[in-house]
Amino acid sequence: MSALLLSLPTALRERYGPRKYDHSPCAGLAAGDVCPAVLLPCALPKRAWNPVDLGADGCRIDRLGPGFGFNPSIVRAPPESLAELPPHLRNASYVAVDRFEANSNFRCPAGASVLNENVPSRSRGAFTQSRLHLLDAELRVLASAPVEGGRCVSGIFRVGDSRLHVIGASIWATYVSMFSGCESPRMWLVRVALAFGVSDEPAAVRMNSFGVRRGVARLRAHFEATNVTGGFGLHGVTHDGTPRQAGEHRWSGNLTGPRNAGVLVGRSGAPKYELTDISPKLVIKDGRGGVFSDALAPRSFRGGGDHDPRAMHNSISPLWVEELGLYVGVAHRHYQAGSGSRTAQDPFRYGFSYRHVFFTMRERPNGIVSHSRELCFPTLDGDGEAACDGIQFVMGAFRPTTEIGAPIAFTYGVMDCESAVLTLSLDRLRALLEFTPHGNRSHHSL
Repeated sequence: MSALLLSLPTALRERYGPRKYDHSPCAGLAAGDVCPAVLLPCALPKRAWNPVDLGADGCRIDRLGPGFGFNPSIVRAPPESLAELPPHLRNASYVAVDRFEANSNFRCPAGASVLNENVPSRSRGAFTQSRLHLLDAELRVLASAPVEGGRCVSGIFRVGDSRLHVIGASIWATYVSMFSGCESPRMWLVRVALAFGVSDEPAAVRMNSFGVRRGVARLRAHFEATNVTGGFGLHGVTHDGTPRQAGEHRWSGNLTGPRNAGVLVGRSGAPKYELTDISPKLVIKDGRGGVFSDALAPRSFRGGGDHDPRAMHNSISPLWVEELGLYVGVAHRHYQAGSGSRTAQDPFRYGFSYRHVFFTMRERPNGIVSHSRELCFPTLDGDGEAACDGIQFVMGAFRPTTEIGAPIAFTYGVMDCESAVLTLSLDRLRALLEFTPHGNRSHHSL
């Protein structure tokens, strides 16, 4: 494999230091013998996020913050979920969740993520947590709260890899608990309850280093589970977003997929299936863990073979797009593996040189309909150069409005330190979907 990380051009600001940017996206051949590429042209405007202002290329990338950690997921805020909040917060346009930790890939540069720098250290491993944010129409933070809850939400490792979902009039989340006392690691589905008041958590976990003052009313975010386990099964949620409480043993339980599995929310609004695997097969399971369908993934998704560690993995809960009549998903792989040590010569402690693929899929009959080549996104630290951040991780997708033809926004983490949002017009997304599962040119791109 050719070298991936080369010296930085002078146009980049090198906030993260040398060897942490990727200038050779063609790390291997993908579908139809087409090299991976940087997603260009794509604007990096230095003005407030506006999903309508996409320019002629139908693409823009915006840094999120201040106030964000990394690996964000954003949904439109259902008004009913904000009803118990003070008037100045009831008009929030979006709800977001992110991640922060004390023991990330490396120390974040000043100004990249205040959250990561202030997480209290713990002697035994990484301290990871999620924070929930209310956002205005330009994705600016109005208020934030560390996620609270019992069972799998408690403990020093708490919540990681959260993804938000709107089900009916309620906000739900999937997450992975890294807390070893909670049957870790498992994926859980919980309802998100927002309130305003004084925290009743023990002082040791009130996250005072984030400005959470004891005895002061503030936004509170609670992950509601059952009394039996750390979450609900898919059939424990109705189409209007109400949890089924009768006979909690029947409705409780963890999800069956790995930490990056997705949930397919049907057109009725109810969660229907889990997307547990992308490669070597696209596996969809019903709410009880049974395999609903398992179509073979495109050859390019399977790396060099069915068991290649560089095979594609799922990234988001696929988003239903009515104009396409299909779900839009995202998959990822990384070409480099860190040593696991901060003192090693590797640019990062964990995996890096990420590539993402956009794809469309059906649930019935199951299978991928079209997909893009492998892509990385232009670095936030440049001005549209063909260079990418060494770590980019897409966590979610949402549509800013319900209007026909509305763009799609993809939220992603950068360098395990900060967050960004990639907004694509439907026309640009169609143009990216170049291939069918057999490597042929897709009609979407014609």
